[in-house]
Amino acid sequence: MDTNSLQIIVIIVIVILTCIYVYVRNKKNAAAAIERRITKEWGNIPSKKYTSDSYSNISHYFRNSTGVPAHVIDDITWNDLGMDDIFRLINNTYSSTGQEYLYKLLRTPCAEEEVLKEFGTLADIFGTDEALRKSMQRAYMKLGTSRNISVSDYLEVITGLEPESNAKHYAGWAAIAASFALLAFSPAAGIAAICIVIGYIVVSYYKCKAQIDPYLACVNHILKLDECSSDVISVISSHDGLEDYVTQLSQLHHTMAADLKGSGILGASSGLDGSVAAMLLDYVRILTHLDIIRFNKMIKKIALHKEQVFLMMELLGRLESAIAVASFRQYLDSNNGWCEPGLSHSSIRLNA
Repeated sequence: MDTNSLQIIVIIVIVILTCIYVYVRNKKNAAAAIERRITKEWGNIPSKKYTSDSYSNISHYFRNSTGVPAHVIDDITWNDLGMDDIFRLINNTYSSTGQEYLYKLLRTPCAEEEVLKEFGTLADIFGTDEALRKSMQRAYMKLGTSRNISVSDYLEVITGLEPESNAKHYAGWAAIAASFALLAFSPAAGIAAICIVIGYIVVSYYKCKAQIDPYLACVNHILKLDECSSDVISVISSHDGLEDYVTQLSQLHHTMAADLKGSGILGASSGLDGSVAAMLLDYVRILTHLDIIRFNKMIKKIALHKEQVFLMMELLGRLESAIAVASFRQYLDSNNGWCEPGLSHSSIRLNA
């Protein structure tokens, strides 16, 4: 091996090791930042910023939920009571699912003693078990919020959406293969053909992507929901009092697993997270349209799981809402305390 070849190999190794170091360092810094944020915000009033659109989207899950509860606070009463301010005080959540369920919880007050006790027990569990609570919060932070869409809105639309044919995307694959084959006969013509075909593929990708982007974001969030449910199951599986949630989430996860298999290509663009692999995957999507092809294949499957998705959102949302309530209780403990009212089944009376 000559000196030049050895130098090239050394440079390549250094570049690879540098990329690995940067990736590991970024992951470590991100994990530390998450830990600091969770610790800082626990037991304090959330400092979230809301745009008019993002705040409006929070209410859509409540409005799209099936079934009408016995007690619903109408819009006029909600505004008269200043319940938006109460919601903001309590909303120490990190996912769309959590904050949307918390909003629904406040809009549909419950007077059933068993239901209230169960939710109170959840809040007690997360308020006393710091390790459990932090693990849950990390899972919900990974799920994140869908700022520009309401998943429940687009889930309703997707059920009636007709998938487009993938023929034109497969034709793009064939055109690229033919262009490379042309190189063997005429290099100049082959290079020109490759440039033209890639240009067309890139333009058509962004054109198709713009048409389905909100629906693609919805499907991607559903995939993240399923991933979050798997994370939550592993966190709570060994804790007393959470067995029902483990059972239901496990059933939902297994029911949807077959149809969601192989959907990693649908992941949102993540080149900004510092991962070289994520950046390369973005380019693969652009040149192959694999995410669009997979989306067209998944539309009908997602529609079949509409009820399961809503139930998964409810279960995950209820757990994170209980964490938010536990945080608010902690805040009240340091500000004159709080009390838990007792329900009485006797007639109305006045004690002098």
